[in-house]
Amino acid sequence: MKLIPFILAIVILFTSCSVYDKAKEKLSEAESAIDSKSEEYLEKYDPKRLAKDEAKEIFKYLKAKDIDKLTALFSKSAGSEEGLKNEWEKFFESIDGNIESYEYLSFPREGMTIDKNGIITDSHLGIEFKKTTTDNGMVYDIGYFQTRKYPKNTDIEGINLFFVYIYDDEGILEKEIDVGRMPTK
Repeated sequence: MKLIPFILAIVILFTSCSVYDKAKEKLSEAESAIDSKSEEYLEKYDPKRLAKDEAKEIFKYLKAKDIDKLTALFSKSAGSEEGLKNEWEKFFESIDGNIESYEYLSFPREGMTIDKNGIITDSHLGIEFKKTTTDNGMVYDIGYFQTRKYPKNTDIEGINLFFVYIYDDEGILEKEIDVGRMPTK
């Protein structure tokens, strides 16, 4: 009779270990599925990844001073085509020399909102070409703000504002030249 509680205790111990191991295995599987979903999600929707190639193309337009192609990237709400082209003229006049290169891309501002059904309701991004240099040796920070997706008002989708930060000899921001305008949602 004393043997039955001992055998019962051993059976409970092994059964609970087995249940624990199975629960741990299920948790691991769930975490893998979440990681997989996250990777799939990032592959499809990550604004930085999507914007990198686009930014490189935009930089080519900047180097070529291709005002028509740059203007075509703007949202409908950023301003009139004629107004944007005039602002681009001032933008390029403010830069000493011809744009040659940048040191690195920066993504200082980004945001995304997804509703309970997994639908993106807002995706926006700031992109900067840090330490942009010209053939005259001048250095600027050039960038833009872009609304990638906003179904409530598709007129704001696209580039909303392009800017160049102009620094004085001591590296202090002297002025900012803008093309376009930020939307009000």
